[in-house]
Amino acid sequence: MGKSVISKVVPRAYHDSVRLMQVSKELSNLDSVQRTFVAMGTHSNKRVLEQIGLLTDAVKDAGANDLIFVVEAKSKAIGENALARAEILLSDGGKDTLKNNKERLPQSFGQAYKVFQDANMLFVSVPGPYAALEAAKALNMNMNVMLFSDNVSLKDELKLKMIAKQKELLLMGPGCGTAIINGIALGFANVLDRGSVGVVGASGTGTQEFTTLLNRMGVGVSQVIGVGGRDLTDTIGGIMMKQGINMLASDPSTELIVLISKPPSTNVIPKIMEEAQASGKPIVVNFLGWKPSQKFENLYFTETIEDTAEAVLSIVKKSTDPFFVTKTSALLEMAYNERARFSKDQKYIRGLFSGGSLCDEAIDVFRRYSLEIYSNVETSKKW
Repeated sequence: MGKSVISKVVPRAYHDSVRLMQVSKELSNLDSVQRTFVAMGTHSNKRVLEQIGLLTDAVKDAGANDLIFVVEAKSKAIGENALARAEILLSDGGKDTLKNNKERLPQSFGQAYKVFQDANMLFVSVPGPYAALEAAKALNMNMNVMLFSDNVSLKDELKLKMIAKQKELLLMGPGCGTAIINGIALGFANVLDRGSVGVVGASGTGTQEFTTLLNRMGVGVSQVIGVGGRDLTDTIGGIMMKQGINMLASDPSTELIVLISKPPSTNVIPKIMEEAQASGKPIVVNFLGWKPSQKFENLYFTETIEDTAEAVLSIVKKSTDPFFVTKTSALLEMAYNERARFSKDQKYIRGLFSGGSLCDEAIDVFRRYSLEIYSNVETSKKW
């Protein structure tokens, strides 16, 4: 069966990632279209294309503010038709919204603020270089910010978070994909029951996995605050995680706090522990791949996301019965049954993960059994 890979780069044509995923999904449903990729030309997106064998010469030169289309189809003509369809979908995407509104929608932060002067939160999804500027405008107007945009420099992130700290505001992000504030879902958020558990997460997929497990247990959330994946680096120093802890400590609807993060900087962890202890509320901590060397009053540490949900259940409902844990004997039986289906020559475990934290968690578990691991999310001198 023949295959043809068609690509196109549109310079300086930013679109929201959610909209781009919708377009990509629609293209995938077209007859004789095998794979599609519609996204901004960031380094990480181009790296993904390279890994799946769809990185073309044209796309290699694309910049972070350029829009890239890649289609793998049965023929060149089918691929070109799919590209044309994608451009139509993106150009027509907002027309119906404008048509159905009697008044013209605001076209800038300034216009929107004039209309919604009671608003206290700005959701930002524009190209990285402009995202920092828009976020700064909102912070200076004493508004909290959810910075959905990525490709924001560390220098700008630090500057924005210092402003937010001074003003006692939230600067969630950059690259903050999920949050739930006072029951309002922002970004990629799940439908969850309200409850007494407040969450501060430096991991979007980790936070979503934890909160959905919690919901299955019958435990609800008060607030879910995302801080961005770089908040616990040496450069940023956990500014927003500490801010989130402070806010939840004074939130009357929050009785217990949960902290979730990918492996943080060892230099930042003591600062977070100090802030957590000072909160006066019980706090469950899940920093993937990290174990404390000492005990902390009112802090509980877990190794996996599932363990974190179990710990919260035991504290909130005073339950000693595990909700998810399967007996070791049952797990071994499942493993033996699966192994029996394979040939003796099969020896590798393959994992495809939709989130970095889920991948980090799997790596951490496998390391306990001294297994050799190769992954695209971390580097090793051996590979």
